[in-house]
Amino acid sequence: MTLIGKIFTMLIFVMSVGFLFLSLTVFATHRNWRAEVMRPEAANGQPKGLKFQIQDQQEINENLRNELEASKRTLAAEKAARRAVIATLAKKVKELEAELTTQIADFQALQATNNTNANTLQQKTQYLANLTTEVEGLRQEIRDAQQERDEKVETVVALTDKVNSSNGQARQLAERRGQLLAQVTQLKQVMDAHGIRLTESPDLQAPPVDGFVTAVGSKDLVEISLGSDDGMRRGHRLEVYRDNKYLGSVIIQDTRPDRSVASIVANIRKGTIKVNDRVTTTL
Repeated sequence: MTLIGKIFTMLIFVMSVGFLFLSLTVFATHRNWRAEVMRPEAANGQPKGLKFQIQDQQEINENLRNELEASKRTLAAEKAARRAVIATLAKKVKELEAELTTQIADFQALQATNNTNANTLQQKTQYLANLTTEVEGLRQEIRDAQQERDEKVETVVALTDKVNSSNGQARQLAERRGQLLAQVTQLKQVMDAHGIRLTESPDLQAPPVDGFVTAVGSKDLVEISLGSDDGMRRGHRLEVYRDNKYLGSVIIQDTRPDRSVASIVANIRKGTIKVNDRVTTTL
């Protein structure tokens, strides 16, 4: 075979392959247009045919036209009804305007009458105010006279009661004096028994208590086991002992419910104060 024959053979082969692919493409894209137009119902994912779609749209358009005509007739009826209502309202407005004109005239007449009555009422009110002022003045004079009379009567009664009360109080005071003298004597005995001196302020006299030193700090300060719950107050003076040895005195500076802080009185110190030393209010 010659070279030209080979070339033609290859061209025929290539064209055959091209025609094969072209046929396959045409077959794959081929659509049955009759079926697309005449399909009565949607099936297998395909919609209705174009003919039936057009019929459906025509039916929908016809229904819409009927609805439009019905709406136009309804609107025309409503317009006619509204025109009748507007005419009735216009007639009513004219009647109301005429009635309003009549009422305005009546109101003006009533206002003129009211002004006349108001002037008369003002005159009567002024006359009544004058009479009221006069009557109130007379009543005040009567009240003042009655009050003066009542005050004089009350003064007489009060003086009588005061004289009688003074006589009774004189007798009661004499009896009370004897009772107080007896109570003072008893109180003096109790104070002497508890070592309370009349020359000291009651606030600075500590109640009879007995405790111990719980801590010793710097600057001559100590903490004791007695607090405000035990009657301790700032300024109370306590005595410090170890066994039967007198160590000195402390004065309360600050209190808590269950403990107090006291300062050591330096000029009467008899020894070194330590923890667990006893503190008491009596020598």
